[in-house]
Amino acid sequence: MLFVFYGTDTDTRQDAVRELVDNDLYKAYELITFNDLTAKPELLTQYFESTSLFGEKYLVILDGTMMASEVKEYILSNLETIVDSPAVCVISEETISAAERELFKKNAKLCAEYALPKERNQAWTPFAFTERVGMRDKKGAWAMYTEALLDDKSPDEIIGALFWLLKTVSLLTKLPKGAVSGLNPYVEKKSRSYMTKYTNDELFAFRQAIVQLYHDARRGTVSIDEGLEAILLAYM
Repeated sequence: MLFVFYGTDTDTRQDAVRELVDNDLYKAYELITFNDLTAKPELLTQYFESTSLFGEKYLVILDGTMMASEVKEYILSNLETIVDSPAVCVISEETISAAERELFKKNAKLCAEYALPKERNQAWTPFAFTERVGMRDKKGAWAMYTEALLDDKSPDEIIGALFWLLKTVSLLTKLPKGAVSGLNPYVEKKSRSYMTKYTNDELFAFRQAIVQLYHDARRGTVSIDEGLEAILLAYM
């Protein structure tokens, strides 16, 4: 059995998890909790893919474990096994992709969102997002990526913003000294400040990864949401 709780309202989301744990239906279950540092696929297998010899029942809490790529892959690849397992699985995440949300809604007994009010300090904009990526502000870029998901921004819009940033900075790194870029002076000034944050090889690899993701997603060989997350975590 599977329950999924997600959203930026961490306190309310955690309250929902605690309420489920305290439910009389699960009093006889042994509580097992994992986070992104302690969860490993081989450990999860023990609870979801093995039959207990003594009839033990487990209530397994996966708190933020999908931040670990190998655990995320295990969950999504073995979702049917987890749902059919005698163990009760509770996934609690701050953010999940649109594709993951639809998958969980189809398979979980309950998939519930706990989001903070829409009135946020700063809404997602392409410039705000690329500024954080350009400054290699991993935490800020991830927060803005979360904002984009909350605002239902299309993956194409996010990829377009990233590609524009990387193309612009790459152009400036190759520009001969004294040559005119033709860019807006403010854009050029900001972009030049990002040049110290990445090596030329890193810029090239980052840009190639974005292009490859775009084409692979069009072919249907990868999930564009998961690909974006992986790229941000890998290149920031």
